[in-house]
Amino acid sequence: MMALKELYLFMATVFVLSGNHKCIAETVRNTGKPSFQTLSLTSIPLNDSHTTYRGVFLAPPDTQFRFKGEMIDVTKGENNVVEAILSNNDKNVNYRYGRWLTLTSESKQETLKLYINDNYNFRTQTFVENSCEFGIEKIQKDTRTEYKATVRNCAESENISKYFIVHLLEQSGDRITQITSRKISSQENGRISENKYVNTFYRSDEDDIYYAILDYPAIEADGLIIQSFSFVLYASARYDYTGDAISEIKAWYYDL
Repeated sequence: MMALKELYLFMATVFVLSGNHKCIAETVRNTGKPSFQTLSLTSIPLNDSHTTYRGVFLAPPDTQFRFKGEMIDVTKGENNVVEAILSNNDKNVNYRYGRWLTLTSESKQETLKLYINDNYNFRTQTFVENSCEFGIEKIQKDTRTEYKATVRNCAESENISKYFIVHLLEQSGDRITQITSRKISSQENGRISENKYVNTFYRSDEDDIYYAILDYPAIEADGLIIQSFSFVLYASARYDYTGDAISEIKAWYYDL
């Protein structure tokens, strides 16, 4: 599979001449839905302080589950359908900060995070944002590398944020900056950056197109480390923090 992937990336590489500069364009991710799809999430109350949750997902075979509460069972079925049973009955967990259910696939370079609400009524939540599709291109321009993400077909798009996010560290491990995509007007020059190493933005006159430009040689020369670099789809429920949604926050990360 790795050989086929490398062959595909080689075939997808395009050389573009622009003046005296040579650009290398590459498809990093074909446009399509995230590898993780939450098909349903159900809360099953057992008493006034204890709820069991049942989640059904489409997930790659190498998916790993993490939850700070109690993971009761994970069952993998056919066609990449996975059922997970979890509980909020662990009294040692601070659920204000520890209610994240995390699904990770190294093979797909993707992560899904669901913030699980305390729900003491029987209910089921479906996820209309599963309709989202995105693709990512990479263009090498001299010392700078540009990433371009295109998003389409998102239902309830007003409830979904899309952006690149980069965390830069000093070699000591202290975080020095977090950079996320900023909105610029059609008159602004997106090449002008407030940061020496990373520039990420989207334009007011373009629909769902996002850019991130990194100067890898400058980052290395100044002894910095890229802790993480991802494209994110961040979906918040219509009734955030009111308890009406089992999962009030959902976030997909594609690691670059």
